[in-house]
Amino acid sequence: MESIIGPVLGNVVGEHVDCHRNFQNDVDDLRKRVADLKRRRNDRVAELQIVDDSEKQVKEEVQGWLEDARKVIEIEMPDIEGQVQNVSYLSRGNLGRRVRQKIQEVREINDQGSFPQVMNNLEVLTLKGLLGLRDVVKVEKTRASLAPTISPHIFSNLKQLRVYNCLKLKKLFPWELLQGQGLQNLELIEVNHCWGMEEIIGWEEEEERNQTTTPILITLPKLRILELQFLLDLKRICSERGIMVCESLNSININACLKVKRIPLCLGRENAQPSLPAVKYISIFNPKKWWESLEWENPDDKNVILPFLQCSR
Repeated sequence: MESIIGPVLGNVVGEHVDCHRNFQNDVDDLRKRVADLKRRRNDRVAELQIVDDSEKQVKEEVQGWLEDARKVIEIEMPDIEGQVQNVSYLSRGNLGRRVRQKIQEVREINDQGSFPQVMNNLEVLTLKGLLGLRDVVKVEKTRASLAPTISPHIFSNLKQLRVYNCLKLKKLFPWELLQGQGLQNLELIEVNHCWGMEEIIGWEEEEERNQTTTPILITLPKLRILELQFLLDLKRICSERGIMVCESLNSININACLKVKRIPLCLGRENAQPSLPAVKYISIFNPKKWWESLEWENPDDKNVILPFLQCSR
């Protein structure tokens, strides 16, 4: 019996001492995890607002997760913070054990906080007046790898994307979304009055530096309508080496996007000459001087587009 009690008691004492010694580090770790949980909760609340009523099971799963997150954020964490403020030096080991248990619980809740099925079946998405929205799709890096991770099926059925008056949104969607099946059924992109938007297809600065000079094809095979209006900070549509392949595109409308210097549109080719078999209408309400200063992959492409162009003076 003594041979069993001795090691067990030693482990308990050792854990208590370790919790006491690392008390402040564990408390800081818990605070960071709860802060991350708050951000995830805000993302899930935003997603829940756009889920179709027919997705009852998905809604219930998200709501159940939100309730678990709420208990931690609004009830349990304030209680722990109160104890941290008043704990005596000798009691830090006991409270430290509870903090570590809560770290593990918050880690599990965070891991369960992704619901890609919410977005997988969505066909129409309209985001309007979400003043705190910073990401439509957030790409996260796992602890095991610095490589960004994203569900390969997210937005795989999306046909229409409209975004209005989301003033803190800087990028419409990340490049990683196009590496899977995301957006392959997208027919319409309409972005209006998102004054903080800098880029439509987002790229990390590190990704830009690591890319070779090889052109990067961005394929949206079913995109028919592209409308960008009053995006005062929009600097580019995609990477400097990005080329958009949109074989179904028939309408382009650009209004008050004066910082854009390049239209990364890849025109089709017939007998080695550029052609626009699908495009029927191009409306540019930026000054003509802006249009003439745009950079093109092929200088001949601009001449092909001119017959379809309506441009302000």
